[in-house]
Formats: sequence, structure tokens, C-alpha cells
Amino acid sequence: MSETKIVVDTNAIVSALIAGGTPQRIIQGWINQEFLVVMSQELRHEINTALKRAHLIFFDSKRKFY
Repeated sequence: MSETKIVVDTNAIVSALIAGGTPQRIIQGWINQEFLVVMSQELRHEINTALKRAHLIFFDSKRKFY
């Protein structure tokens, strides 16, 4: 794992799920352990809240998000 540490904004995570592109590449780098994501409890709560909203349920032909 890299020593690089980043903070991923809530909007980047939501954008990765909705639109892909650069935000999705950032999330993929996180999954692939190319860097370490650091976040506060407050940010983690904000991300969880955003992802639980009913209008953030998306389906497409490649992925399913709940």
C-alpha cells in the first residue's frame, strides 16, 4: 500500500456512483489500495447519510446500487 493519504469528499463518492469518470477512478484506486483514505467520524456519517437517501438508488446495466 502506498503511503499517500487522501480525504475523499462525500460529493466525490456520490458522483462515482452516479456518473463514474474521475470520481469512480478515485474510488477504484481506494479499493485497489493505491492510497489510504482518511476521514473523520463526521465525514463517515455524512457519507452514510447521503448514500441512504431514497433518491440515491440507481440501477444500470452494469451495476446495482442499493
